[in-house]
Amino acid sequence: MEELFRHIEIGGVEQYILVRGNKDKPILLFIHGGPGTTNSGYIYKYQQSLENEFLVVNWDQRGAGKSFNNMLDFDDVSLEIIVDDAVELIKILMKEYSKDSIYLVGHSFGALVGVKVAEKEPNLVKAYLSISQVVNIEKEDKICYEQLLKLSKKMLRFRDLDKLKSIGKPPYNRENSVNVFNKYVSKYKMNINSMSYFSFMIKSFSFKYYNLYDWINFLRGIGFSKKAIYKEIEKIDLLKELKSIKVPVYFFVGFNDYITPLNVIGEFYDSLEAPEKKIYIFKNSSHLPHIEEEHKFFTICKSIKDKYEKYN
Repeated sequence: MEELFRHIEIGGVEQYILVRGNKDKPILLFIHGGPGTTNSGYIYKYQQSLENEFLVVNWDQRGAGKSFNNMLDFDDVSLEIIVDDAVELIKILMKEYSKDSIYLVGHSFGALVGVKVAEKEPNLVKAYLSISQVVNIEKEDKICYEQLLKLSKKMLRFRDLDKLKSIGKPPYNRENSVNVFNKYVSKYKMNINSMSYFSFMIKSFSFKYYNLYDWINFLRGIGFSKKAIYKEIEKIDLLKELKSIKVPVYFFVGFNDYITPLNVIGEFYDSLEAPEKKIYIFKNSSHLPHIEEEHKFFTICKSIKDKYEKYN
């Protein structure tokens, strides 16, 4: 079994990848969300079954996690640049492991990157697996805000309710309002049902390839990436911008996800033309169905792989 954590040059910038699994199996590249929220520190703990079926690659995008560096400017990081980086990384992996295509997985913001990659370079992607697909951030944030109002009222947390009302509905022009909104998204477990987001993230600190300086850069990278990219991506509306895709696409959606809600993803799914498409609803999950219902996610991924591969 392969395991390595190494840097490679992508787009002229040093970036890091975590590679684990069977190098004789198909490549599965996982694109993390955020922007800037790398997952290398914890995600491998939820991918061990996948590693028997794939060579699993997790990538710290430029400006994020281990790939953060002080020399990067805001102009060096954009959605288009990260999409181009992903395409270059796929080509590097295909060459190194003698593959003619890969399976591509994107989560949240990473799903926005992933769908753009699949649209741009369909010949590189055997199938695209979208987890918690970002479609239209403004619409999604408004739904999330309304749910926060309902929950705070239902739970009689009137101080929270007043604070939420004071910032009003998204979109927000003031950073303080964004911070307040994100605070309550975490407090009311919009990210994950089964545990607090803090207790979930604390599991990352045993990651042997990160030192204390890397964890500091992890936090710096989140702030940097959001400032560099968020204004760009909050204007995106895939319903208008993407009508068809030339690769099979599979959507994984948490039933209780109010960050990327089922009804918005469902609308995009219905409108999208693809050679094959399917949507999987995870009834016991919110924004992280691949973690909250890990076995179900693995089972579906394996079935997709078996459909397109000559070996099991």
